[in-house]
Amino acid sequence: MLLTVDKIINSDFTLHSQTVFLLQLADDYASIVVKNSKRSDTGQYRLQLKNPAGFDTATINVRVLDRPSPPENLRADEFAGDALTLFWNPPKDNGGADITNYVVEKREVRTTAWQKVRSC
Repeated sequence: MLLTVDKIINSDFTLHSQTVFLLQLADDYASIVVKNSKRSDTGQYRLQLKNPAGFDTATINVRVLDRPSPPENLRADEFAGDALTLFWNPPKDNGGADITNYVVEKREVRTTAWQKVRSC
């Protein structure tokens, strides 16, 4: 059997081939991996499976996830004794998924170890 995967570029179905590695092929399923995928690989793909009797196609949506970029415009304000309030803007790139929490850590000047202060 031969499996091909093409990415749908626009509504005119302009396609380009992707390199795919079959992990497992059985009578009723195929497990595949796209090597070195990037966030730009997110989109619709057309899969086509062929054998001597013919072929069939399916269209799937693929979402490639990655680490988000760092938060922006970090600033400290509202100093009160040994406490302060931090403000920041969300990262420009969320990694392809909603950001559900942030971890705030601190490091004393003369140490190399970071300590978790809070998860929010």
